[in-house]
Amino acid sequence: RALAVRYEEVGRSVEIGAVLDATVKEWKEIEYGNVISGGLPEIKGNVVVDISGLAKPAIFHAIRNELLRKGRVWVFHTEAEHYYPLDGDLDGVLKAEGARNMHRLLEELQEILTGEEGPYRADQLLPVESDVTRQRVLCAFASSKHERLLSLLDEREFDRLEIVAPQSDFPRNRIAQLVAEVAARSNVNSNVTRIDPGDLVRLLAFIAERYKLWYIDQGSDFEIGLTGSKLQAVACAAASSVLKVSQCWYLRPERFDPERFTKGVGRTSVFEIGLEAV
Repeated sequence: RALAVRYEEVGRSVEIGAVLDATVKEWKEIEYGNVISGGLPEIKGNVVVDISGLAKPAIFHAIRNELLRKGRVWVFHTEAEHYYPLDGDLDGVLKAEGARNMHRLLEELQEILTGEEGPYRADQLLPVESDVTRQRVLCAFASSKHERLLSLLDEREFDRLEIVAPQSDFPRNRIAQLVAEVAARSNVNSNVTRIDPGDLVRLLAFIAERYKLWYIDQGSDFEIGLTGSKLQAVACAAASSVLKVSQCWYLRPERFDPERFTKGVGRTSVFEIGLEAV
């Protein structure tokens, strides 16, 4: 059985439906707007969440709900062959950074075609549990789609930032590192940690470490932002199933550009997540 999420953009839904008709005995659709407002319905039996084509709120609700309901979930992830923004589009930004021209850097970032357009709306994915008397700590992720993180920081105020940036120096990762640097400059109480976006174990360990420091030891509200990769969203969802996360933020763009969706098929991975591991 399969549950498919339908978006406003038609995309490749016809081809996907044909594949499901040919391979799955029973499947149905749920509108993406209902996922944002009400999460996902319960599915009996073992559940595999294919995050390859899911938006981050759907990933968050699917992973979190399965862990809360059953304590175990499987995650299937297919990487793309080509991601936007393309490496060739990043040359001007990297040249500006080489000259340490931060104003030029921000201008170049605004002109990069990322497959989505702002303005961005900050959606709350968890019931509001913030305590106005506590300091607010945000754990978020820097990516080459720079406007998500920067828009969240423009819209919301935080007393402390914990930003995760990629480790390697590929062009897309280098842009993410620069975005983390720009974000950190907006708040003197900031920390940038480099972790491979695909290292789910390390991501979970990092979130747990910072949660212990800021929520348990310091008594601050601990919030997370889905501003990075799909696997980083999986880590946030898993962590929120066992930790008292005050809020999870998703930055929803005004619209997507289907012509600049990811293209091609890369490496595939399967993960099994159990509450005992989280």
